[in-house]
Amino acid sequence: MAPQARSASMHVTPEHSSGTCIPRLCSVCRCPRTCVRAHALSIDVDGSIDRQGMSAHAVKGGGPIEDLRDFGVATGWRGTADIDFSELKSDFVRPLAAVGDLKVSNLTSAQIAQGTDLGGYDLRLAAGAVAADGSMTAQLTDTGGPLEVKAVISLSSKERTGILTGTLRERAEAPAALRSDLEGIVQLRGRDRQGRIPVDLEFTW
Repeated sequence: MAPQARSASMHVTPEHSSGTCIPRLCSVCRCPRTCVRAHALSIDVDGSIDRQGMSAHAVKGGGPIEDLRDFGVATGWRGTADIDFSELKSDFVRPLAAVGDLKVSNLTSAQIAQGTDLGGYDLRLAAGAVAADGSMTAQLTDTGGPLEVKAVISLSSKERTGILTGTLRERAEAPAALRSDLEGIVQLRGRDRQGRIPVDLEFTW
């Protein structure tokens, strides 16, 4: 008889198979909700898991973005993450569906603008954002701060690569250190008629 999918409460620790985070059921917790905890990062999940994959909804939580390094956040970035997904599905090899928002606030990096607070940003995955091959497309916008950002991020879960395409522009309150960093990009890419800087960046995660 095939194993039945079960709704379960679990404390999840990251394991990895083909670059995908696999949850492990806790043998202690048996309440009707799932609780994901990694250091200070805390996420509550309602969902089910079986040998074919996992399905979750009402995924909510947050904490330091440093605890999201296994999900592509580069070392050196700091800030606070707010996670709110209505749907997450995976077959443990690739993502099958993802609908929701990952918001960050008080974002900083020692390598950018001398560690200045870069403000807040919203990474949104709408319905249909995950393709059949597991690749994902998300919208990235700022939620306030020294940078105006409008971009699209395309991610390949198989290759673990991404492309960010869009525009950015400093606001009046942007500090001198940030303006100096942006000037180097302007010399390479220029500005459009609205003063925005086009960006097209490829990265790995």
